[in-house]
Amino acid sequence: MNPNKPSLLWRTYAFVMRRLKPILVLNHVTTRPLQPEPTFQALPGITIRFASREELAKACQRNDLPLSEAWLDESFKRGDLCTAAFEGERIVGFTWNSTSTAPHVDGMWVEFKPPYRYGYKSFTCEDYRGKRINNALLEYSDRYYIEHGWTHSIGFVETHNFSSIRSSTRNPGRKFVGKAGYIKVFGKVFSFRTLSVKKLGFRFVLNGPGEQQS
Repeated sequence: MNPNKPSLLWRTYAFVMRRLKPILVLNHVTTRPLQPEPTFQALPGITIRFASREELAKACQRNDLPLSEAWLDESFKRGDLCTAAFEGERIVGFTWNSTSTAPHVDGMWVEFKPPYRYGYKSFTCEDYRGKRINNALLEYSDRYYIEHGWTHSIGFVETHNFSSIRSSTRNPGRKFVGKAGYIKVFGKVFSFRTLSVKKLGFRFVLNGPGEQQS
């Protein structure tokens, strides 16, 4: 499949998967080696660094960022770190970094094991999208995690999200490992993964750490 120009068959697949999303979610799981030196550069005038609790709390007062004080409390309690893109003192994009378990959507969480670092809840302000800021955000924290013993990043993208698949192929060392997802039936959730993904310790779980599904 060519993500730059998907065929009619793949466009039909994407249509079907979007329709099935209320009951079925299917993802490609990807990994890449952490980079000691960034390969993506931010835009001129944009500074990327770890954001402090105080900077993020200030950003929560804006209505254009999906952040809240409650989110900050829970994220920092888990030991997660936020990498942010600043224009002056204004945050224009961010991503969170986890080394254990992180929230996804619909009550689902992502679980994985060392030596993998997971980036999640990425957001870029509308005027700055398409500039590869998110790639720069994800790579900025690589050196920090390398110094603390982590070696790879792990992530996933829905199998019909061709634009994200295309973006993933541009990232140095990014490798598609296998499939993982979950099915929602009659109020229950059943997660699944291929053997190659299971070896990474990656899976979707319901309702956070400790409440595991199949």
